[in-house]
Amino acid sequence: MRKPILFLAAMILLVSATAAFSADLEALVKERSVTLYPEGQLLGDLVIGARGKILFVYVDKALAHAVRGTEMPPEWLSWHSRYWGTDQAKGKALFIIRYEANKPWTFDPGDIFIGGRRLERGDILTDKAFIAEGDLPSGAEGILSVVVPLESAAPGKVTTMAYLEDSVEWTVPAK
Repeated sequence: MRKPILFLAAMILLVSATAAFSADLEALVKERSVTLYPEGQLLGDLVIGARGKILFVYVDKALAHAVRGTEMPPEWLSWHSRYWGTDQAKGKALFIIRYEANKPWTFDPGDIFIGGRRLERGDILTDKAFIAEGDLPSGAEGILSVVVPLESAAPGKVTTMAYLEDSVEWTVPAK
C-alpha cells in the first residue's frame, strides 16, 4: 500500500516541477520578446491592416539555460536557441525571428534592422534552404536565427527593431 502512495506523490512532484519550469520559460520568453506588425495600425490590443507579424526573441544565457533545462520546450525555441554559446554567436547578440504573413507579402530578411543595422546574409545562421523568403502567401510562416554585433543590441540598452519603415523600440533585458 505504501509503494503506490509514494509513486503517486513522486508523480505529483514531477508534474508540478515540470509546470514550474514551463511557467519560468514562458516568462523568460515573454520578457525577451518584442513584436512588430509591418504596415499595421495598433488600436489598443487590436492590429489593423498588418501585412504580417514579426516576433523578435532575444536569446541570452538565462533563456538558453532555461530551454535546455526544460523537459519539453517548444521545438522552434529549442532548435533555434541551440546557437547560443557557439563560435558563430560568441561576442554577438542572438535573436530568433519568427514571422508570419497575414496577407500576401514579399519578404526579404535584408529588410530587417536590429539596432539600426540591416541584417546581412552572414548574420543569418539558419540554413538558406530553410528560409521562407520572397513572395509569401497568406498564412506562410518562417523562423530565422540571426546574430548582430553587441553594440546593435547591448543588454540593458534601448534598441530599435524594424522592418523597412515600421519599427518598435525595445529595451534588451540586462539579465
